[in-house]
Amino acid sequence: AIPRALSLAAEEDSSFRLSLPRDFLDYMGVIHAPCEGEEETDERRRTFIRTFLGYMETALMSLPFDASADQLGCEFIADRLPPLPPPPSETTTPTMNSKICLLSRQAVR
Repeated sequence: AIPRALSLAAEEDSSFRLSLPRDFLDYMGVIHAPCEGEEETDERRRTFIRTFLGYMETALMSLPFDASADQLGCEFIADRLPPLPPPPSETTTPTMNSKICLLSRQAVR
């Protein structure tokens, strides 16, 4: 759902397609992060984080909740359908040396 939300947000808002600032690595990354308990001092870093959080809020508002729920529901139902019977010519009785392929993740339960 998140990749789709980002795609939708980028289609609607051209600012999502802007490149990172040229000096981005001069103030972002672990080396520039404040130590635990310290306050953020670099204004460029604060601005970048604030901008990023704004983009994330916009992207989250673009989440296709209903379409995602429908897709999960389809997968849920499809996983619980019984397996198709094999064609009549391939019907065999399993032995101790037979390889068996489980058709569903829940089949082991």
